[in-house]
Amino acid sequence: MVAAEWSNATFIFYIFIIFFCVLLTRTFGTRCFSVQVVGASRHIPIGLSCVAILLITIKGISLTGTDVKIGAGYWLDFMSADTFHGFRDYAIEPLYILLNVVVKNTFNSYCVFLMLVAVITVIPPVYLIWKYRDKANVSQAVFVYLCLFYFNSFSAIRQYMAVSISFFVFDALYEKKNIKSLLLIFAAAFMHRSVLILVIPYIYMTFNKIKKRHLIMGIVVMLVSSALLRNDVYAKFAASERYYVYKATESISFGLEQFVYYIPLFILYHYGKAKKQDNNFDRLSFAYLCMGFLFGLMGYVITIFGRMQAIMLPLIIIAPYYFRSSYKWVKDSKMLFDMALYVYCSARFYIWISQYYLGETLMPYTTIWGLSI
Repeated sequence: MVAAEWSNATFIFYIFIIFFCVLLTRTFGTRCFSVQVVGASRHIPIGLSCVAILLITIKGISLTGTDVKIGAGYWLDFMSADTFHGFRDYAIEPLYILLNVVVKNTFNSYCVFLMLVAVITVIPPVYLIWKYRDKANVSQAVFVYLCLFYFNSFSAIRQYMAVSISFFVFDALYEKKNIKSLLLIFAAAFMHRSVLILVIPYIYMTFNKIKKRHLIMGIVVMLVSSALLRNDVYAKFAASERYYVYKATESISFGLEQFVYYIPLFILYHYGKAKKQDNNFDRLSFAYLCMGFLFGLMGYVITIFGRMQAIMLPLIIIAPYYFRSSYKWVKDSKMLFDMALYVYCSARFYIWISQYYLGETLMPYTTIWGLSI
């Protein structure tokens, strides 16, 4: 077994993946090739297709991550998946159990399972980046995805599959398909119940009479409630083997890091919204930013809520959109303004990996063949 420790080689490898993918999308832009599907011509983006294949491969052959490696939690889950009722952890969501059982009985290969997980995780964000290419710069969206979300998915594979599925909730809410969005929330919750917090933007988007101030007041109430009910929540976690690690700390910290993360996004939202009106997108983006900020702060009160940041996956569209919308404020400095996005995401990536590389066993990068970088 490879010991987990900081690896300069792995860090450089991750940086290379980020910038190589950005280079691919900048080189090919929105150029496509055509394929015939059931008699109809489909346009497939060259750059994003190459990015998707690369990211699926890197994730699909990886045993990087605390619970992913042979002998750890996900492997034990898969090995017990001969039948639905024989699955070793009855508390896990049924869609994840079903995926294990189907792959185990069809292929009997953990490697095939990991590759399928990679496909489910990567395809939705890549697809929606392409769908929203008129709103968000493709290469910027790819950069945000890689820095803030992709490598995080190496360990928490169940949650990130659910998060990728739930990205379509954002899409459905923007298109005002409220029933579809609600069904998608529940479908994703059958993979990981954390996505149920998406009822916050769902309610906000469904009931137009709810104003921003009402949403902000609700956030304050939830934050105060989490502090007051903290001990009760941890008492429930203490009875769970899976969530026992999220035990109470001695004190509640302030969460300055979340202000550093979210204040720039709210400022960007303010100026971007002022210059380019899309009321539905603006309203939806505000709901997601408030939700992310709320659970980021709650993570300093009740640790497990910090993992809810994964559900902020639509940031890969939101951030580039408001950067583009804010260009009129910086007519002569667009390049420097773009650099701000790259600096912001790079800083978040470094902060995240320096904090979690050991706990999540993100280094060294290890493949299914035992090769380590």
